[in-house]
Amino acid sequence: MSAASYPTMSMVIPVLDGLKHLLSSTSGGLDVLRDVLLRLLNDKFGDVKDDVELCVATVIDPRFKLLPFDTPYQRDCALAPTKVAMTGEICRTAESSPSSSRTPSKPAAGPVSSIWDKLQAAATAVPTEGAALTSDEAITVELNNYVAMPCITQQECPLRWWGEQRGHFPAIARVAQQLLAVPATSVASERLFSKAGDVISKNATRLHRERRIC
Repeated sequence: MSAASYPTMSMVIPVLDGLKHLLSSTSGGLDVLRDVLLRLLNDKFGDVKDDVELCVATVIDPRFKLLPFDTPYQRDCALAPTKVAMTGEICRTAESSPSSSRTPSKPAAGPVSSIWDKLQAAATAVPTEGAALTSDEAITVELNNYVAMPCITQQECPLRWWGEQRGHFPAIARVAQQLLAVPATSVASERLFSKAGDVISKNATRLHRERRIC
């Protein structure tokens, strides 16, 4: 299975939202069956858009972003935890950086000659590296620029896209690295365990030599 089609957390909301839309917007044929399926989906999953982690995973997937969120309220509710996740990744990176443990030295204070010295110093000061990424304004700008870009196709790989774009959106890329690789189902691993149980079992270890497959 390719990386683009591998079931990740980011696909839960789009798949369920699209399935509910399909069942509720079509007519003819087995209407009763569609109503039953729609009711069972609502009973089983509820409103998955209330799940913060699923919302963040959907937003940072360049295939979906804000497409599954229909109203401005839903989009705001999805963007808010994404900003929180970006801030957390930036703080975690700053704490693990060796340079973050150093105490910044204060510049030597020179003689004050004008009441405008403080304003002129602030206007000509060179911002330190990474300072912009820690501000709420920079996070908002990065997220808005990312959302404004067109979504990639369903056949493209989001992980490969992030490998190419991580330099433009460093904070979102760190969140994507944490969430997009998380599988949305354990079926594949459970199937593998079942096959291993058929091959390696107590009965298989007691087979006669002539019955064993070489």
